[in-house]
Parts: sequence; structure tokens; C-alpha cells
Amino acid sequence: MERRPALEPATADRRRPQTSGRWTRGLRVIYRFGMCEIYMTTTQKQPTTWIKPEDIDPLATHLKRQSIRTRYRDSALIRLIADVGLLTGEIAGDDPETVVQVGDVSLSEPGDGRPSDPTPPTGGCVLIRPDVGSLELNKDTVVTLQGAKTAMTLHRHLINLENPSPDDPLFSSGKGGPLSIQHVRDIVSNAAETANVQPKTPDGQEVPKNVTPLTLRHTAAYRRLQAGETINVVAERQRLTDAQLDGHLLTALADAATKNQNKID
Repeated sequence: MERRPALEPATADRRRPQTSGRWTRGLRVIYRFGMCEIYMTTTQKQPTTWIKPEDIDPLATHLKRQSIRTRYRDSALIRLIADVGLLTGEIAGDDPETVVQVGDVSLSEPGDGRPSDPTPPTGGCVLIRPDVGSLELNKDTVVTLQGAKTAMTLHRHLINLENPSPDDPLFSSGKGGPLSIQHVRDIVSNAAETANVQPKTPDGQEVPKNVTPLTLRHTAAYRRLQAGETINVVAERQRLTDAQLDGHLLTALADAATKNQNKID
């Protein structure tokens, strides 16, 4: 089951909040004239979206930020989510127990993974620690990178970090702290609009502004299914535990991957 973002502060606004692909229900408390009103809100489900693997390159290179450091950071962030399928809470936020850290990345030969090594690596893996409070998982997961460009971009990002500690978040803000979840969403959506990347859905496609970190997570699953991995293997790599809900998602992605493969053949 995918981790949900932290609840927003209570508000007197009755407008329905935006969601990123799930039906959600919740309680909100409204205080009016000294009285307490409690009511249920049900948000509409947004379409499942992913992008074509060939759209990852333009997405990771069409970045609005100008400094070299932030450009390398944002490019590595986009490629890593679309490669490994990280949850937003694994890439940003204040929980050091779940956010991927510098020491969680291991890059392979021909580079040895050290930032000082000038030879770019072509592979590697990432250690992901589950949020035991929200997922029915009790062990860490090591996920192998799917693409050489992901390893090379991560290597370049690490080179530009200033004296990183293994316990530092892999992606940090300009002030040195971890990125916020909203910051990650902005990086992805801004890149999609700049590159004019249109996400796919089971029924067609959406507009670039609807590309989100969750879209990239779905893209990682789509790539693995397209490469021939089974739904069960992909579910394990993506750290999915809601068999019914996520099974429908993976089935839709598998159908799309199969149709695309048939077109290629």
C-alpha cells in the first residue's frame, strides 16, 4: 500500500483537496460560532498516469533551475524515481528513518561509487528502508538500478555535494536540509511542462502539468513490466502491499506495456 502524505492542517474551506491517484476519505473538524461540525469528505480519483521510457531523458534535462548543483540534483532525482519507483516520502520529508541517504546508494564498476572517482559508473543499487508505521513490511529492500544513465547522473550529483556524510539526505535543499514533498512535486511538474511531456493513462493521455512523482513511480513499474518482469516481482520491488488496489494498477500497466511491445514487434 502506498504511503500517503501527511494530513494537511484543518481548514474551514469546504473545497475538495487535490489527490494523486487514490480514493481517500477523511474527517475534518470545523468550528463555527462555538459549535463543532464534523463531516466526511470524499475526493475524486485521479487517473493512473505514467510516461514513456523515452520521455525520461527530456524530462530530466529540461530543468528551469540554472545552477549546476541544483540542475544535477533535479536530474538525478527525476531519473531515480522513474528508475527505482521511490515514494515521495522516501525522497523528501523530515523522517530520517525512511528518506534515502547518501550512504544508501551503491554505484558499481567501472566507477567504484566514490564521488572522487572520475570514471562514471554504469549501474548500482539503492537501499530503501520501509516506514514500518504505514507499510506492512519488516525488512529493508535493495533495488537495482534499471538504467546506466541513472547511475551516471547520481554519480555526477554526488560529485557536486560538499563533503557529504553517509547519513545526509541524498537530495537536499539549498539551505542544507531535506527537500519538502511539495518541492519534489514542483521539480517534477515544472520539468514536465518545460519539456512538454504528456503522461499516458489507460484511456489516452493527460496534460504535462499532471506529471507528478507518482507518475514517475508508475513509470518505474511500467519499465520493469515492459522488460518482462512479472507483476509479483514488480510488486515486491515497488514495495506494494495492497494486493487488490495495487494489483489493478499493475495489471493496467502490464496491459499497456504489452500493447506497446506488440507495436514494436
